[in-house]
Amino acid sequence: MRILLLLFLFGVSRANLPRVKVKDGMFVSQDDGRTLLFRGINSVVKHFPWYDSKIQDPARQQQLKDWGFNNVRLGMMWSGLEPEEGQVNETYSNIIQEIVDNLGQHGIHSYLDMHQDVLIGNPIEYWGIPEWVYNKMEAPEHPYPWPMKDTSGFNTWACGYFSQTVSNAFQQLYSNKAGTADYFANFWVQVAKRFMNNTAVLGYELMNEPWTGDIFQDASLLLPGNAGHDLLEPFFNRASDAIRTIDDQTIIFWEPVTYAYFVNPGEHAFLDAFLDAYLKTHNVSILFPLLKQACGELDESFEADLLHPTVLKTIYAELFDDYLETFNSVDRSSAGKPNIWSPGFTAPPGGPEYLDRTVLSWHYYCWALNGPSSADYDPVLRGVCDDFLGPMVFQTVEDRAVELGGSATFLTEFGLCEPNATLTNSTGDIECNFILDQADLHLESWSYWDTAGGGVFWDNQGNPVTDLVKVFTRPYPPATAGTPLALHYDHVTRLFEFTFAPDLAITAPTEVYVPPLVYTEGYVVEVPDGVEWVPAVTDKNKIHVTVTQQSSQNVTIKISPL
Repeated sequence: MRILLLLFLFGVSRANLPRVKVKDGMFVSQDDGRTLLFRGINSVVKHFPWYDSKIQDPARQQQLKDWGFNNVRLGMMWSGLEPEEGQVNETYSNIIQEIVDNLGQHGIHSYLDMHQDVLIGNPIEYWGIPEWVYNKMEAPEHPYPWPMKDTSGFNTWACGYFSQTVSNAFQQLYSNKAGTADYFANFWVQVAKRFMNNTAVLGYELMNEPWTGDIFQDASLLLPGNAGHDLLEPFFNRASDAIRTIDDQTIIFWEPVTYAYFVNPGEHAFLDAFLDAYLKTHNVSILFPLLKQACGELDESFEADLLHPTVLKTIYAELFDDYLETFNSVDRSSAGKPNIWSPGFTAPPGGPEYLDRTVLSWHYYCWALNGPSSADYDPVLRGVCDDFLGPMVFQTVEDRAVELGGSATFLTEFGLCEPNATLTNSTGDIECNFILDQADLHLESWSYWDTAGGGVFWDNQGNPVTDLVKVFTRPYPPATAGTPLALHYDHVTRLFEFTFAPDLAITAPTEVYVPPLVYTEGYVVEVPDGVEWVPAVTDKNKIHVTVTQQSSQNVTIKISPL
């Protein structure tokens, strides 16, 4: 083994971003064949002017580069691009392109996110789709926020999804009522026309956190596999087909119903079919007592306290009767349909032939977290988040990717944690480090959400919050000349270890980002015999690793602090 010592060297960087494709579930540079890994942030503004002016600051863009970030999930807001029917806001489009181009000059890819939360404007949310699109839809039977009396009892903005108004609007959009799905597809055509030849664009993310559809018409749409198979897959295919008439190369990011990757209970054909049949034949009002706990008082005409023993007894009896009734009446025609707990897609948008140009987007939050990030992490809560939910979700995502034929995946949102490197027992520090560790374990690319509005990493005066940034600026390999196999970083000892299978046909070196905020006094790099490393000439915070002797053995790079 050779051990070499590096004290920081300084250089000048010039970005030359490659077109990116997917191969065997990993991101690959079309320029040189290296496998790419992404680390970055969100920049999404949910109101006029629909972008964060602070992300335009060259100093901030340089800071992102210096911290090792190579992607930004950038809001491409439908209401910003098409504020009126037939009108494309070229001023907004020009600004988004300027942000993309300038980030690209700093070596940072952008992927464009059509962001929405509960889809339509209401007293507490914004227009995820333009108001003029919504005005083409048929009015729901009940006004917003029915079945809740009002919004005063909402414990979360997500309560809006359970209103008939929002559920029905999603249903109409997915079903192309009044041509609304065609308008959605045309929005993406306008985006693709502008960015089709811009290799600084990593991809187009079709829609943030799509909801299930009208659960008041069909309660079985609460099962993510049903919503995905019946509504989202054809809806996304419509948009994908439109994009591909203009741009057949850029990656399309697509997200299923958000809980489609929470759990993978396996195949239980009859039980799944029974649950599907039960929900198809019952009103969603059976779930109203749970809704009441989260979202406040319900409309009097539909309120029922199902926790009362006599009501529970009636429900259990009804379930048993339905079980017997449906035993011989389950629809066997759905045998080839994806599992009801899965995304429900038979293939990514565009079909199996687009596995090399599509990515499964997913989010992770431990929703049980509701206290300040600076408080000590409650051990029971930590057990729920970090011992149970987190590992299960990361593994389920991996399983879902395999089911789709080997899809690439990208953790496009995570957060609810604002760490501080000096508060090592705090909820924010432990939770964020846990998620980052899981991402390393699964070789997962990510974009941190909590920066979306332009803060968190920066204070109100725009100065970096170093103790927070330090948690996210970790060593990792942005580009590997071969196949990544294992990645591990211990944020306490600052020991880094990366193993990959080298591909000697790739002439470009393996790159490793080495964060100066972590290795403040310098660092030691350890590589095996037949492998050399040098400081990157074009980036003071990276090293280049080259295999100089042909060997069938894997290569492990180790970095430790001085």
